[in-house]
Amino acid sequence: MSKITINRWGIDGLTALTIYGGGLSDVLLPAAVLLSIGGLFFVLALWQFNRRISK
Repeated sequence: MSKITINRWGIDGLTALTIYGGGLSDVLLPAAVLLSIGGLFFVLALWQFNRRISK
């Protein structure tokens, strides 16, 4: 269940950098997931906005 929340992916990326001393390759997956979720919500918001404007 936690894999669908932005909190988990943000914390995973931050933990990989700060605690484990990881690099760019360690935060690519969390960053990609966060960008994908953000893109999904952006598209949903545009769709909702266009629906309200066209009424």
